Amino acid sequence: MRALSLCFFLVLTLTAAAQRSYGDSILRRLQVPDAPVRLTVVADTVRNRIPFRDVHFVVGPGDTASATLVQAAGAPLRKPLILFQHWGGGNRHYFDAEMEAFAARGFLCLSLDAPWHWPSADSTADPLRAYPDNIQRSVRAITRFLNWTRSQRALIDPDRIYYIGHSYGATLGGLLLPAEPRIRAAVFMAGLPSLSRSMEEDPLGAWKTTKEKKRGIYDTAVYRLSLMEPEHLVRLANARIYYQAAANDQYIVRRHSEEYIRAIGPARTSWYATDHLFKSDSALKDRIAWLLVQDTVTAKAAREGRRLLEQAAAKLGMRNSGPTLRQHWMGELTFYDTAGKATSRWEQQWYLHLPDTVRVRSRHTEAYLPLLPSLELTPAGGVRPRSGRPIDSASFALERRIYYLYWLSLCGPALQLPGTQVHRQRNISFSTESIRVVQRSWPPVVIEIDRKRGLPVALHFEDADTAQRLVLRPGEWIGTPQGMRPRLLRIHRGPGERLLRSIRIDSLTRL
Repeated sequence: MRALSLCFFLVLTLTAAAQRSYGDSILRRLQVPDAPVRLTVVADTVRNRIPFRDVHFVVGPGDTASATLVQAAGAPLRKPLILFQHWGGGNRHYFDAEMEAFAARGFLCLSLDAPWHWPSADSTADPLRAYPDNIQRSVRAITRFLNWTRSQRALIDPDRIYYIGHSYGATLGGLLLPAEPRIRAAVFMAGLPSLSRSMEEDPLGAWKTTKEKKRGIYDTAVYRLSLMEPEHLVRLANARIYYQAAANDQYIVRRHSEEYIRAIGPARTSWYATDHLFKSDSALKDRIAWLLVQDTVTAKAAREGRRLLEQAAAKLGMRNSGPTLRQHWMGELTFYDTAGKATSRWEQQWYLHLPDTVRVRSRHTEAYLPLLPSLELTPAGGVRPRSGRPIDSASFALERRIYYLYWLSLCGPALQLPGTQVHRQRNISFSTESIRVVQRSWPPVVIEIDRKRGLPVALHFEDADTAQRLVLRPGEWIGTPQGMRPRLLRIHRGPGERLLRSIRIDSLTRL
């Protein structure tokens, strides 16, 4: 019995690890440079007194997306945002009536064209050959637009971002949600769980001619699509999903809808007596009602999360930008082996220029040890070496995450950068509050706040698997003229939280 239990545990562990590895591979390819985004207005129209604005924006070199932006005149500032993605046979105007309904309720809406409708689309490209690339381009376009919203603090509420996808858009949503943790809730309408499997099974015979006449292109497309299946990736998302299925769908068989529903584990599922085009008034009413409820819940979680972080930042003297966010720390860095024994110690200095930059310099205390690289962390540029010995990619990735946890442990940086998303999460702990912070292009971080003291007691990345999860634990709090600060910062890794390193802060100088 014990052997059987061990085998079962190993199967679950290996399955989770394989799923994470699968997801990490494609999600890395979906990342875009954090560069400035500019929307170019193409045309302005009015529909039932609701302004519609057609826009273009650059997604990548030689790639320009087209979309329609809708907002009601006189609506409140800092609106929630809904992103729309149409089905494969439609275009960005497919959701015009629905965007009008949401805009009248105070939402800002963006409907994005699929890449084959973009002004930069190659009309000579084979549609099947280009399809895997088009899926990735759609995800990158949405990320680029969300990056643009960070410069629109007076217009868009970064804590309240949602998504509605139909067919192509619902299938795309399985990739989009784990790639874009800023999306808090989504509605999927008639999507596919696996593009490659649906093509190979071909229950409706749609791919028979293509298999015969374009076998090479078909096989390549099936293989590439198998590397980014929605049913595997959607499990990595942290958004609530409402799945709407059509009982009379002429393109998606019921079995595929049921498979996608099982993969998603949605918050709600509804079936409608309609076909694939989803011309159903009841489905529309249900989408609107469900998203309005999600928006109410999300807005409350955002208010509570920001309040808790502001209180913690105030206790740390990090609430406002200015002199209090220009500090110089000096202390000692200690590394530990797998047995928890200290292996080396370093004198370390931290220059905190928040919310812009953290610069770290290290000097060994024993002459025979090589110099640690001097690293600089910036929100836009990430971590870059400034001097010292070369650093390999694995160490670089580890340092990047550790430095970011150090930086967010001050709480103030989570409130200062534009576009930062903050939510209070449901927490079964009676001693701590959980705050989820999303700052692109970093993975989401969960900050645990002690309920009694109002200070951070732990931080960890939401996306990290259990085996490699990093946990930062501040401790030994002391009072200073600037506010409370931890005298000791410990980094742990793995399910048993093995101690990886610690930093003892000996002095803190206000610059």
